[in-house]
Amino acid sequence: MTTAKSSDAPILKYDMDKPEYGLISPVALEELAKIYTMGKQKYGKDNWSIHHDKFSKMRIFNACMRHLMAWLMGETRDPESGLHHLAHASWNCFTLIHFDIQKMGIEDRPEIKTTIPDHKSAFMDKCRKVKDFLKSLRDELLL
Repeated sequence: MTTAKSSDAPILKYDMDKPEYGLISPVALEELAKIYTMGKQKYGKDNWSIHHDKFSKMRIFNACMRHLMAWLMGETRDPESGLHHLAHASWNCFTLIHFDIQKMGIEDRPEIKTTIPDHKSAFMDKCRKVKDFLKSLRDELLL
């Protein structure tokens, strides 16, 4: 809604609750766009959404984790595509968000029997151990 009493009066715009896309890093967004462009060239435009019924959520999650682990180990760019591992991981996260909201993709997440706080705590402990192991392995390889 815009109102003004004269040409000098401030314009009122009621957009406080609307998303601010300008807050998203254009640098990161461009890297993500490169992933979508590569996918279009390799698989066809919107292949991921057109054939969502063939996409396992856990397969996407696992691909995301592989890119994150490669980045954690010090590899910035994916050797196959030459694109940033974190942009690949972001594509996977964006796809999972889209699938989750739109109720798309193959739902194959494991059923967790423990309570979330206990599971999260155990998961974080395992992550720390894996991270420490990977750091020590990297340090040994660099010697």
